Amino acid sequence: DALSTYSNFTIANNTIYGRYTQALDGIRVTAEGTTSNIIIRNNIVVGFSRAPVLMWGDKGGATVDAVAIDHNDFFGNGNSNAYRTITLTPTNVTVANQITTDPLFVNAAAGNFHLNAGSAAIKIGAYGTATP
Repeated sequence: DALSTYSNFTIANNTIYGRYTQALDGIRVTAEGTTSNIIIRNNIVVGFSRAPVLMWGDKGGATVDAVAIDHNDFFGNGNSNAYRTITLTPTNVTVANQITTDPLFVNAAAGNFHLNAGSAAIKIGAYGTATP
């Protein structure tokens, strides 16, 4: 049974809101074989009990390399709003230009994820493309 290989993918420009207590991870990267060149950028991730980003090695020998996590607002998440790993140690991970501030949604409970004036998440995003 061959292990899967994933490369060159971007998770960007999302609002991910953990509304229920069983919401564990905002973004989950599950590696079976070789996973590389991942960009996680310009996201708002709020309210996940385990972590805003989880990188998990699903099978023995899984690897994750070249990860860029930048220009995100991770607020109210487990693991002190930092990414977390389970059963693997990723290499070449860059974390930059993050904030951990309440994004001040207009009314998240009602599904209105627009940002109120004065939100620190306004204009923190990166423009253009980059590589990890």
